[in-house]
Amino acid sequence: MIFTAFSGLVQQGLCICCRAPGRAGNQPRAVEIRAQETSKGGVKYEAILAEPAIQSPPKRNTSPLRTPKATVEEKLKAAEERRLSYEANKMAQLAAQMEKIEIIAKKREEEVSKRKEALDKKIESAVEKRDAHISSVKGKAKEQTVKVELLAKKIDEEASKKKEALEKKIESHVEKREAHINSVKEKVKDHLKKGEETRQNLDKQAEEINQALQESLKKAAEQREDNIKKMLERLQERDRRAELVRQNKERLSSSFSESQQESETASSG
Repeated sequence: MIFTAFSGLVQQGLCICCRAPGRAGNQPRAVEIRAQETSKGGVKYEAILAEPAIQSPPKRNTSPLRTPKATVEEKLKAAEERRLSYEANKMAQLAAQMEKIEIIAKKREEEVSKRKEALDKKIESAVEKRDAHISSVKGKAKEQTVKVELLAKKIDEEASKKKEALEKKIESHVEKREAHINSVKEKVKDHLKKGEETRQNLDKQAEEINQALQESLKKAAEQREDNIKKMLERLQERDRRAELVRQNKERLSSSFSESQQESETASSG
């Protein structure tokens, strides 16, 4: 616990003053320990003999005791011996603590050095891996670029061939379409010509049929008039015959009545 507290005070840059106990009238000596951290992780210590940083407590207003001179000198000598013994013990403790601190600082420097070496190796390995990865990526990118260029060239060639084939196909299709259009035009002209001839023939046939129909109607009218005339003549002849039959019937009836009357007259007479 003493070493831990001392280490804490040293790291904070505090001063430790060691004083031997004495009488109020004596001026005790002090040992000041100063600590300072260096940039490489070590600790630098300085042991300075100096006056105490704090003031001595105020003297009490007491009446001096009357003691023999020899007793006073013995007490002063004993106090000086105790102070020297205390300072020697304190210095020994400080030396032991400083030795421990130096050992810890040395171990710390060794640990820092080992960590630094491990970190350097790790960084060097990471740099090597990074360089290898970059080289691999560059190689793959170069291969990919070559593949892309070859693929683009192949695509351009295929596109050029397809374009030429398509242009030839379009040209052939245009020629066929024009030939088909010309053929259709010729067929349409022939069809129109034949249609005109057919129309003229139909008009001629219609005119002939109309004339024939007119003649047929005329003949039918004449035939109908003849038939009507004949029928009227037949009807007149039938009426004449019917009149003759009626007259004959009346004559016969009249003659029969006369003969009957004569018979009746003869029978009555």
